[in-house]
Amino acid sequence: MRLLLLLCLCLPAALCGQDSLLLPGLPLLTIKTNPLTALNPYKYSASLHADVRLSPRFSLDLGAGAIFDSAFFANEKGESYRGPKFRAGLKYFYQIRPRAAQHLGIEARYTDVTHLFFRSALRQGGRYEEILLNERSVKSYGVSLRYGVQFYLGNTRRLLLEPYAGFGPAWNQVSISLPPDAELLRDRRFITFEFREGTLPWIDILLGFHIGYVLW
Repeated sequence: MRLLLLLCLCLPAALCGQDSLLLPGLPLLTIKTNPLTALNPYKYSASLHADVRLSPRFSLDLGAGAIFDSAFFANEKGESYRGPKFRAGLKYFYQIRPRAAQHLGIEARYTDVTHLFFRSALRQGGRYEEILLNERSVKSYGVSLRYGVQFYLGNTRRLLLEPYAGFGPAWNQVSISLPPDAELLRDRRFITFEFREGTLPWIDILLGFHIGYVLW
């Protein structure tokens, strides 16, 4: 909601200064998405982003979407790995050409995933073993520095391609809901890639590209 409020506050200022912004250079508003996220087997996801020009060299980048499954973390019937994700960033375009513009920026991200999974657990102090459907909450947040290039294609420069890369600190906050007398047994898989319970620092790596359309 705060990101939406910020966007609403910035749009009137951008529209009021439209005459000064309609100079050769950046578009005023671009809608885009990252198609590679739908191919990631660890976290199938989709998102929609908006690039809003604030000044001749600065733009606001906002995005929202959802993680809708995982072939790795939820591969059994009844399991799931889902939740919303949000990104917001500010970009500075230090080189602007008719067909391309390079930028540096900073970006914050947040995801809130609910993971339902089956795991063997000991009950009543180890008296017997039972397979339980457990709920695991994974909240991730971080800030990254990023670099990218926007390419404007077509006769009217409406088609956008934007490869980008970046890195920065991130944190994963994990909690598991269990019955009071249950104790999960260790996962027998050789590789799990699951974060342990608690708050774990991490390095967030950005690597991908956006494809979009210039509205104005």
